[in-house]
Amino acid sequence: MLFDLHQFVQSVEASRVWAKPPSFDLVLLESAYRACAISIPWHYKTPRDCRTLFDLTGATQPDVGTAHNALDDAKSQALGVVNAYRIIKAWKEA
Repeated sequence: MLFDLHQFVQSVEASRVWAKPPSFDLVLLESAYRACAISIPWHYKTPRDCRTLFDLTGATQPDVGTAHNALDDAKSQALGVVNAYRIIKAWKEA
């Protein structure tokens, strides 16, 4: 799983890595990468906090699947980030 995520992040050349919160999710992932001797696939400046984005835009995070299931939580957070970006785009166009 770690290697698959590593390949995905590098393949899309992620300029931002969103988490809720990065101080938990990304710390766990980074620890796992180090333990497996796999390089961390994002630059230290790329992590972003979904909560801040949601607070600033008023965007909501839809419920997806089972609460506290890692994959379902990730899908829910990703959709919330998409909603926030749509709000920001609307502000720019107004």
